[in-house]
This record gives sequence, C-alpha cells and structure tokens, in this order.
Amino acid sequence: HSEQTIKGKIFVTFISLIILARLRKMVGQIDKKKRKHWSEQDMLRKVETYARVHFEGKYKDVYSTPTAAQRLVFDLLEIPYTFKGKERTSGREL
Repeated sequence: HSEQTIKGKIFVTFISLIILARLRKMVGQIDKKKRKHWSEQDMLRKVETYARVHFEGKYKDVYSTPTAAQRLVFDLLEIPYTFKGKERTSGREL
C-alpha cells in the first residue's frame, strides 16, 4: 500500500471513532428500558440491513421497509426514515 492509502485508511478510522463516540453518548442518554437494554452495537446490528437505492434522473429513491426494531432505533435517535412511502421522524410523519 502507498503512504497515501494508509493515511486515507487512518483518516476513515478516525472519523469512524468520532461517529461511534457520538452514538455511544446518544444511546447512553436514552433510558435503558426504552431502548430494550440494547447497546450501541446492538442498535447498529438492528439497522445494518436498512437500505436505500438511488436512481439517476427523475426517479425517487427506494428504501427497504424498516422492521419494527429499526423503526424503534430511528425513533429513539430521532433519525428520519421512510415507512410506507412517507418520511417519518420520531414516529411522526414529516
């Protein structure tokens, strides 16, 4: 690997650690019962299959249907998501 490639990987790892630290802080502020005693790793595993397919041009993006567990994670973290064709945040339609 070149030096530039290694620096790039180190940078991506650094940014990942910042994001993970923020997620840990957010999860720690949520009541354990509300989040079903899930850790940040548990939450990441729950949402890892949620996907978006982007098409070029005038077509709208297509999202996978979020599971109940994924919707709970998104609601707890106040992350907008699409469910039944409508954008939602914290369980409310936008």
